[in-house]
Amino acid sequence: MISRFKNIPCKLYLSLAFILVSLGTSAQSYKGFEDYEKLAQEYTQKEDYKTAIAYYDSSLIVKKKEYGENHFLVARSYNNLGILYELTSEYEQAIFNYKKAISVITQVLGSTHPELGPIYNNLGGVYGKKHSFIEALEYYNKSIYIKTKSYGDSHASLAVTYTNIGNLYDQQGRYSEAIKYHEKALVVNKKVYGNGHPKVAAVYSDVANIYFKQGQYATSIIFYMKDIEINQLIYGQNHPDIARTFGNVGMAYKLKGDIDRAITYQLISLEIKQNVYSAGNLSIARTYENLGSLYETKRNDPEALKYYKMALRIKENSTENVSQEELKSLKLKIDSLEKLSKK
Repeated sequence: MISRFKNIPCKLYLSLAFILVSLGTSAQSYKGFEDYEKLAQEYTQKEDYKTAIAYYDSSLIVKKKEYGENHFLVARSYNNLGILYELTSEYEQAIFNYKKAISVITQVLGSTHPELGPIYNNLGGVYGKKHSFIEALEYYNKSIYIKTKSYGDSHASLAVTYTNIGNLYDQQGRYSEAIKYHEKALVVNKKVYGNGHPKVAAVYSDVANIYFKQGQYATSIIFYMKDIEINQLIYGQNHPDIARTFGNVGMAYKLKGDIDRAITYQLISLEIKQNVYSAGNLSIARTYENLGSLYETKRNDPEALKYYKMALRIKENSTENVSQEELKSLKLKIDSLEKLSKK
């Protein structure tokens, strides 16, 4: 039967699948759900989420036809659809599908089955994006309960949910609670991966950012440097993440009032960026502008002008989106310093 349709475009082929299934034609004889899921995964990798959703919908129809509504394979389709709707910011559809997945798994496999842990985590994430913090925390805690019951207290997936809760509290400005959960994630990640793993570095970065927001710049620097130390061991000196974190250290020193150290770390960041990016990259322009600001603070106007002009040159020629307000602000800084230099 498949050969009769082999030259039909895939979108029309998909529509025919819906028709055949609804008419009672054997879906497996036409196209199995695995084929639709393979196509869905391919389009997901291409970030064509709408087409991926269509193929997962086809897979779901086939599964329901073959197995009925209450089957763990049906639940997995609902979860996959939830993930894709979340990626397209269709949060109500994501919530609907996650909850359908939970309902099916609970009926078929029980209310504490390990497969529920990640889905509760996903559901918490969607509520977090909707700023529904109470619901988000409720589902994250359900995820933690199931994961702990299933795997113990040192499983990698637990660290993911601890991090998510930390980020949730961070969004609310509840920094003490945020740090507590990031520290829980740190303990788990160290047990699972060891001290020198990127996931450990990522937690140090999260904690550093929170201390930075609180104005505890000295403490934030300590955690940024821990992040840098691990990433240097993994990636060497030249990596975008390392450049960014050195820039953060520079900003922390600036806000501490230590301008010379701030310049030192911005220059380190600049050197790495020049090694890993093309000359016209906007990230380099941002570091030039940071250096311009630091030298202006030191009243070293010639150096400030030099870096501001280099930043402007990149931004004016950038193919990326640079706002007119951003360009105008930079030009005003340059004009002001040039006027001062003529006095």
